[in-house]
Amino acid sequence: ITGNITTKDKVIRRELPLTPGEMYDGIKVRTAMSRLNGLNYFSKVDIYTVETEKENVRDLVVEVEEKNTGQLIFGLGFSSIDKLIGTFEVSQSNFDIKDWPTFRGAGQKARLRVGFGSERQDYLLSFTEPWLFDKKISFGIDLFKYKKKYLSDAYEQDSYGARLKLFKEIYKRTRGGITYRWQNVDIKPDDDASPAIQAESGERVVSSLKFEIVNDNRNSYMMPTKGGQRSISFEYAGGILQGDTDFTREEISISQYIPVYGRHVVKLLGQYGTMEEFGDSDNVPIFERFFLGGRNTVHGYKYRYVGPKDETGEALGGKSMALFSIEYTYPIYENILRGAVFYDTGSVTPESYDFDADAFKAGWGVGLRILIPKLNIPVNLDYSWPLDPDEFDKDEGRFDFSLGFDF
Repeated sequence: ITGNITTKDKVIRRELPLTPGEMYDGIKVRTAMSRLNGLNYFSKVDIYTVETEKENVRDLVVEVEEKNTGQLIFGLGFSSIDKLIGTFEVSQSNFDIKDWPTFRGAGQKARLRVGFGSERQDYLLSFTEPWLFDKKISFGIDLFKYKKKYLSDAYEQDSYGARLKLFKEIYKRTRGGITYRWQNVDIKPDDDASPAIQAESGERVVSSLKFEIVNDNRNSYMMPTKGGQRSISFEYAGGILQGDTDFTREEISISQYIPVYGRHVVKLLGQYGTMEEFGDSDNVPIFERFFLGGRNTVHGYKYRYVGPKDETGEALGGKSMALFSIEYTYPIYENILRGAVFYDTGSVTPESYDFDADAFKAGWGVGLRILIPKLNIPVNLDYSWPLDPDEFDKDEGRFDFSLGFDF
């Protein structure tokens, strides 16, 4: 292994599906090339053989050229949900927590992010070790603090806490893992909020374990055209884990991108979830319930406003959720601009395992999917209409948009 000035040899060696002494295998060499390029640590990767003194025996040389792996980002974003938000982020994808003062070369990941705006404040410190004890087991820890006003017109939600994550690849592009979450959440209702919202007032502690399996074979994370993502999870909170809230939650999500012809693509999405309180809890707190409505769920409705509401029309969320969506996108200009036509339907119901066909609401609309070249800035513009408005919904079209950029 040569050319690596900062990156440790073992970070490169552990990505090689080859060991000294075995027969040369061109497929394994190509796999090694793909894995090393996928790390995004190197601007150049070359693997070749050189002769040795022994007949029919060659040395395999892995030659790399390193590139910068740290980022310092100042960002500005705007959406119809959380309004104007600024971000500051510093990250290192080839981090080494033991290498003071450079902290580089061990293949770990570290990130500090601060977001601030009129409707939200976010603080996140994250660390990930992708090879725990030199085994292909990923360990991560997140420390976070959030202040959210955009969730409701009737209350503010403040929280802080930590997540511990342990994941392992169990099959090709499939990983399984467990996440422990400790979170303190404070609901601050407005003085004129309804009794249902006032009942949620105060601080609660959540202590939970979440078990999940995720399969992801999309060909792109920014603008996929084939493949899909599937996940199933079970979360247990409270009980023997202590905390102030006792509940269980099961969720399943399936999405698939189907190329129709050329670069025309149909996206199918299905999601299901249910939760149930137990033990000393009389109900699932509002900050853990399911909500639908708005961009990315059921278009045509106000954000989070599909489902149970109080007497003032404020969303209360529910303990059961189902969502189905179909979106057809077509190219307008290269890979930069795509048009979209979509239809969504979903329901949120107040009780566990409660799926009422009459509770489903649907919406449809049209939109544009824009990926600004070089900067990789995603911009989504949608105009949609509700098909099943209630007395609190506006029976008219709704414009949703989001954009963000780094500079």
